[in-house]
Amino acid sequence: MAMSKKSDLLDQKVIDLLTQFAKVNTPEQPALIKEVADTILAIQKRNQSTQVILTWFVGNIYFEVNGQRMRVNDDAYAILTQLDDISHGKGNLPGLGTGIIWNGGLNGGL
Repeated sequence: MAMSKKSDLLDQKVIDLLTQFAKVNTPEQPALIKEVADTILAIQKRNQSTQVILTWFVGNIYFEVNGQRMRVNDDAYAILTQLDDISHGKGNLPGLGTGIIWNGGLNGGL
């Protein structure tokens, strides 16, 4: 079996986390879950034209996808924390070929 590139492994980690997020969080706006799912598909297809901005606001426990916000539950919050760890607070999730921009952080979001 061929060894995966580091970026591919990181992509898979982010895909896994977004998948978990979609499963554990029950937003008031179901369209956001579709956007998360579309994001996962875009990562898998390496669609370079896709740009998704993911933001979370720690104080209010909000998650935002392209400007639409939803509150998150504790399980989803834990997953966002893991995504933040991957990005190291630098604003972009490394290794992704889809222009996903991560604006979140333990220091209060934007």
